[in-house]
Amino acid sequence: MSQKLLFIFLLFSYALTAQNCVESVTCSDDTVSVLLSDGTIYNWGQNGYGQLGIGTATSEDSPVLFGTQSDWEVLTYGRLHSAGLKNDGTIWSWGNNDLGQLGNGTNTTSNTPAQLGNENDWISISAGNLHSVALKSDGTLWGWGNNQASELLDFSIYPATFTAPVLMSTDTDWDKIYAGYFR
Repeated sequence: MSQKLLFIFLLFSYALTAQNCVESVTCSDDTVSVLLSDGTIYNWGQNGYGQLGIGTATSEDSPVLFGTQSDWEVLTYGRLHSAGLKNDGTIWSWGNNDLGQLGNGTNTTSNTPAQLGNENDWISISAGNLHSVALKSDGTLWGWGNNQASELLDFSIYPATFTAPVLMSTDTDWDKIYAGYFR
């Protein structure tokens, strides 16, 4: 834990000397991401499944630039997978995909971000333990990945995993979401 704090301090120091401000810090139990005001992102931590999205499966002890794109609005980390929402309303995901948690219709792990479908009406994303949930601009709630503890839908009726987004509710008034360990 003290290494993570040291790295955050060093990155904050870099941001200040580079005339750049830290917009947000996102952490999971073993990864850290810092979004700077110019839109650049630095990631570090465990990366055995490519969950840092930097094109490798090698863990990083110090901050590494996360691609060259600066249009990320939100990054979120699950247990061994990650997801992000871009300013254009598209969702991208990377990392472990054994249970369909990347939402791309497969069970193939990816160490670089890949777009989830062709839709651009997403407004929020949250990665959970082995699943993710997201909101669309019409207020509907969607999810994909593990459903073995009914994280997404009633497990007694629906399958144990969803490899692509599934409508979780017909309600259209959702405004905040959070995917937890088994919820």
